[in-house]
Amino acid sequence: EREVVAYDLSPMLYRWDGMESLASEASRDGKRVKVHLKVDTGMGRLGVPWKEAPQFMERLRQLPSLVVEGVASHLATADEDPEYAREQLQRLLWVVREVSKGQSKPLLHIANSAAVFTLPEAHLDLVRPGIALYGAHPSASFKALHPLPLEPVMTWKSKIADLKEHPPSSSISYGRTFVTSVPSRIAAVPVGYADGYPRCLSNKAQVLVRGRRAPVVGRVTMDWIMVDVTSIPDAEVGDEVILLGGGEGGISAEELSSWAETIPYEILCSAGMRSKRLYKG
Repeated sequence: EREVVAYDLSPMLYRWDGMESLASEASRDGKRVKVHLKVDTGMGRLGVPWKEAPQFMERLRQLPSLVVEGVASHLATADEDPEYAREQLQRLLWVVREVSKGQSKPLLHIANSAAVFTLPEAHLDLVRPGIALYGAHPSASFKALHPLPLEPVMTWKSKIADLKEHPPSSSISYGRTFVTSVPSRIAAVPVGYADGYPRCLSNKAQVLVRGRRAPVVGRVTMDWIMVDVTSIPDAEVGDEVILLGGGEGGISAEELSSWAETIPYEILCSAGMRSKRLYKG
């Protein structure tokens, strides 16, 4: 609460004890803090249950050091089931009609990335894009239905640490899940599941080396992946390896997530703290 008041932030609140605590902190500083009320319209996670929100708002307005600037909710299925998303939207609109009787109407927001692009009726006063800010779609299936001109902004890189020539019938990595069928050139790349590169990408994923795709072969280990660069004869130790990103023709979050049988959100959140961050722009 101290930082919220000191920096004039507008928090999203959903518990009464949190609101009372913030109100007390604001009162001590002689300030009025703008807040947004989080309403649960069907996500089942955080928020005041939508049918209880009008009574909750009435109590909230009795705290003179807090000013209700907005009312918000979170969509559960905007990328999968737009009809349920519309039902959630109607619940939020009902709440706002109830709490606005004789009062000024607060700012409304419920749209996430999927709703920004597919549910214009959910745009209301504000929108809250998340994964779209990374230039990714909510899922590979969503991208197939709604291909958007998004520009990926995140790249995850490593380098070739070693190269070996392997004859046919050579097993690669733990468990011998990959065995060469022809003379092969295999690169060792220092990234693994301890860095957030999923083990389930073993024998599935691809990376970019010198602008060309190369398959990840054998099991992803704690600290290493093995990459078959046989088709890239000019690959050398020290070459950059792009795990995610790479521009046109690169490795997208949607593609990685489909190989890993997960969602792009998880891929984008997975890069561990051992990976050096470089922020541009």
